[in-house]
Amino acid sequence: MLATQPQPGEPIQITLVGTDGQVKAGTSAQPRTSFSCADATPILPAATVSTTDSRLYYLDGDTTVRFLSPRFANDLEKGEATRVPGGGQVASTFTVSPDDRRIAVVATDYSKSPPAFRIYVEDLAGGANHTEIFSGDGSHGVPWAVGWHSGQIVLGYTGGCIRAGGPFSTFPFEYHLVDATTAVRSATLGTQTGCHAVSLPSAAGVLCLEPGGRTQVLGWDGRSQRQFAAGDAPYFNYSLSPSGMSIGACCETSGATTVEGVSSQTYHVAGSGTGIGFIDDQHLLIGAPSRQSQARVFVLGGAGTTIPVAAIGEFVARLPGGLDPRPGT
Repeated sequence: MLATQPQPGEPIQITLVGTDGQVKAGTSAQPRTSFSCADATPILPAATVSTTDSRLYYLDGDTTVRFLSPRFANDLEKGEATRVPGGGQVASTFTVSPDDRRIAVVATDYSKSPPAFRIYVEDLAGGANHTEIFSGDGSHGVPWAVGWHSGQIVLGYTGGCIRAGGPFSTFPFEYHLVDATTAVRSATLGTQTGCHAVSLPSAAGVLCLEPGGRTQVLGWDGRSQRQFAAGDAPYFNYSLSPSGMSIGACCETSGATTVEGVSSQTYHVAGSGTGIGFIDDQHLLIGAPSRQSQARVFVLGGAGTTIPVAAIGEFVARLPGGLDPRPGT
């Protein structure tokens, strides 16, 4: 799935792309109202989305959560799912459980210094069974709600506000796996000062990057499962396959994307790109930031093949989007 915002203030374009490179569906969403925090810029996802076993949920404006479900060819189910806190200097991230029954929301007030946040869980339909499970301040990071694993919520911690920064400065530096009723943490994946997280979560866990440049796969118990040696290129975007057996890293000095597997050859996919992500274990979607470059699907196996995609944007999620292993992954 790709998302892009052509110009600040313009609608965000969200595109669903299949393993065959074809555009399956698309929609647009209004961006959040812009605001600042402590004379800086709040760190928030460019497009706030959540994917379940069958639906894409996305934030439209400050408070409205809508959904899109591609049931059959040319048959889309659309609608409004719920509303979350937003507006002024309040912004929310959310994640919907794989069965579409529950939603976990992190609502953050950036008028505070450091920002103050609260986490609640409730039924997606109607907001019943509402439970406030945690509240805190952003002195040690502000969480994003990013997924569900084994019935627990996955939170990605960021810096909250930023004045300037380099690669990964506006990306979660670690992930917490927490109980959906008590917020008790069962595992931490990555650390801010050590092996910091550099990928979105997959069913296998997350990628972290050590200060010396070595890339590790961290499982959902927070322990290293395996290592990769993607090289010393100035990568700014990584992706971990659902099985955890392959990684993608963008970009090499030439602009090419590196794709490396545990027991397979290393690929160098020519052409510029950004915002990469695995659709499944055999297909890596390489985003394009503008129409001057080419989004494409890279097919792992053999010599590797590339399929052009008639859309632009950065990879933001996969559908189905649950973080539990599925058959075939």
